[in-house]
Amino acid sequence: MSDMTSSRLGQSGGSGDAYEIFLKQFSGEVLASFAERNVMMPLHTVRTITSGKSAQFPMTGVATAAYHVPGAEILGGAINHAERVIHIDNLLTSSAFIANIDEAMNHYDVRSIYSKEIGYALSNHADKALLRTVIAGSLDAADPIGNAGGGSVVVGTTGDAAVQGLLDCAQKFDETDVPQGDRYAVVTPDTFYNILKSGAAGQGTNIMNRDFGGTASPTRGEQALTVGGIQVMMSNHIPTANEDDDASGTVDPVLGSTSVRNSPFADAGVTNAETNEGYSGTTFAGYRGVCFHRSGVGTVKLLDLAVESDYLVQNQGTLMVSKFAMGHNYLRADACIGLKES
Repeated sequence: MSDMTSSRLGQSGGSGDAYEIFLKQFSGEVLASFAERNVMMPLHTVRTITSGKSAQFPMTGVATAAYHVPGAEILGGAINHAERVIHIDNLLTSSAFIANIDEAMNHYDVRSIYSKEIGYALSNHADKALLRTVIAGSLDAADPIGNAGGGSVVVGTTGDAAVQGLLDCAQKFDETDVPQGDRYAVVTPDTFYNILKSGAAGQGTNIMNRDFGGTASPTRGEQALTVGGIQVMMSNHIPTANEDDDASGTVDPVLGSTSVRNSPFADAGVTNAETNEGYSGTTFAGYRGVCFHRSGVGTVKLLDLAVESDYLVQNQGTLMVSKFAMGHNYLRADACIGLKES
């Protein structure tokens, strides 16, 4: 018996893919991009202004004491004063345009997805700028009142080395009288999980038992732990590229834009850093994270994150825009430490 000649209902023009013209059923789920982890905004000093282009943060030094000699006149001691001015960077926006005809033809909603995505783009930018600002503070040889930056601490590539590095940070903070509360570290995911896997001299076990209620399980979604009084979190926004254009690097086109009116690396006196390179202009090779106190970094907000949309008759579509206007800089250099591989 010979084979039947089949008329393939899904085949176009009698040749090619036999399933080409069959209807694709909508699954009911849109696979949008995952939101990146943003951690920095609630961890530092934030001031909101209703008008103006900048905000002043006064800085005061410390008083000294001396023994009095009977009969000598007490003349008073000088206390050093300075200021840190944080400017509002130019308005930062992220946008998407949806053509009316495309939306009419489409069979699932994209407005809610687009509004989230353009909001994420701005929050990611703020996270990256703040992490770089901590690094800038750590590199300052002497801030306006004479305090040196916290420099860098080696956290290596193993969990035990990372634990030791974080304990060294806690020691540094104690030695420079940085308050014991509100200490944070933000590290790369591999460093974070190396800490969880550490075990030399019982270090890893002690940390996990203390910070996960004795369950020793980091799988509950609470991705933060404490080492030496420092709350440790992870982020994919730790910079690692060479952005020093005077040393074969490339300045970040957004974070190093001339629209950025703050220049923390130039303020810190970092080699090759220029005032028109914003939160970029230096090399970040070897960085695995940052450690800082809440008072170490400041943000000034003029316009908080907002998303708005408008139907444009002349363009026959909807324009969606997210925006904010804020700026960042370090306030206390000695409350900022860079965490490096070596």
